[in-house]
Amino acid sequence: MRAAGRCHRRCRARGASLLAVMTALSLSLAVSLASLQVMAMSNGEVLQTEQAALMDEQAAYVFDLIARLLQHAGHVDPTRTMAGRRARPFDGALAGHDNALPANAAASAAPTSGAHLGSDLLELRLAGDESGLVLDCAGLPVSVPAPDFSPDEAADPYAGVSQLYVAADRAGEPELRCRTRAGAQWSAHAVAAGVAGFQLLYGLDTDRDGLPNDFVSATALRASDAHRPSGQPAAWTRVVAVQVALLLRSGRQTVRGARRTIDLFGPRYADLHGSDDPGVRLTPQQLDAYRQHKRYDAVIFLRNSLEPSA
Repeated sequence: MRAAGRCHRRCRARGASLLAVMTALSLSLAVSLASLQVMAMSNGEVLQTEQAALMDEQAAYVFDLIARLLQHAGHVDPTRTMAGRRARPFDGALAGHDNALPANAAASAAPTSGAHLGSDLLELRLAGDESGLVLDCAGLPVSVPAPDFSPDEAADPYAGVSQLYVAADRAGEPELRCRTRAGAQWSAHAVAAGVAGFQLLYGLDTDRDGLPNDFVSATALRASDAHRPSGQPAAWTRVVAVQVALLLRSGRQTVRGARRTIDLFGPRYADLHGSDDPGVRLTPQQLDAYRQHKRYDAVIFLRNSLEPSA
């Protein structure tokens, strides 16, 4: 009887110990799972912050590049004698195309449509000077034009041209590309990764006070240019500023993705021109749901957009 009593007490103690161990293991497992969840959330937030910072850096670089190009567009060396010009910037110094990629064939061929997310193409014509500070979009000095260079009637309208546009690389990742020409050869290379959307509006000075009165798309500008009186400078010569909108996409997948419509120039412009200006309104179906997307915009004034004195 004593032995049976001792066994009962020992068995009951062992049972209580096993229950305590199982309870402790369950609590430990719950704490571990909670810790892993917190760590995963923390890692996701760190990744999102890191990707957002990278997008901010890329956007700042692109705006700096475009600002430099626009401020040099139509530049002519004031110390050199050149043919008179009817307007500044001169015809051909600035041009753009909606939803466009540059032609792969002859330089004179028209751009093709079907750019990534309806992105635009910006084309600028630069003329170098003795300072060597006028650079194309590749960062190379633009050659000094011949002494008889006429901005309005250049023998080679594609000399000193820089083209900016969006295309996908071999892995399908969007990037902003720069296209320039050296001699008869065109070359293109990426200048900023993750640029998924690139939209442009052109600020027109209609009352000659040096300030934009209206911002219009390249398509609208070309339509108005088609009806200009004979002998008048192109409507592009009245552009004094360019509004640039960028959509940056993270290079890595993140926890949160695209879940909303993005209007690159705001909802008011998209409501009015979403059907005739591709890419200004992007729906969640057009965007990668597992990537971060950030919109940026800026208005950049041209430096060489003053009316000639005579």
